[in-house]
Amino acid sequence: MDRKELTLIFLAVTIGGAAVMLRNIDAIDKENNAFAKDCNDRGGLALFEGPRQCVGAKPPRSHYERT
Repeated sequence: MDRKELTLIFLAVTIGGAAVMLRNIDAIDKENNAFAKDCNDRGGLALFEGPRQCVGAKPPRSHYERT
């Protein structure tokens, strides 16, 4: 393979990797938004520094209380 082919392969792999990374970031963002909404609905504050925490919230309602 010459230099041009290697450059094209490198660019294709780089662009494909970036697309996968952006898709993963979007999925994580949606998950974090759902966590924050649930925490806020229970009267808490969602913290994302370090492990995710929901501070000052009431415990989640059980399945039986929802029905």
